[in-house]
Amino acid sequence: MERLLTYDIMLEVEGVLRSEDVRVNLYGELHPGETINVRGRDWLVTDVAVAKPNHGLDRRLIAREVAKEEV
Repeated sequence: MERLLTYDIMLEVEGVLRSEDVRVNLYGELHPGETINVRGRDWLVTDVAVAKPNHGLDRRLIAREVAKEEV
């Protein structure tokens, strides 16, 4: 069984100067290139780093919003 990991996620939206920080608990590891769904929107993981253990976090990652395709 995979262990529960705490991720500190920086969500970057195109054209917005301020990113949003979200903390989530997930089973398993995330890797650059994977797509995740946070708050009903899809995000592409661009960078993952191990966090400092004394902060109560396992990983820090950066994700950019996946643009919705026009129908």
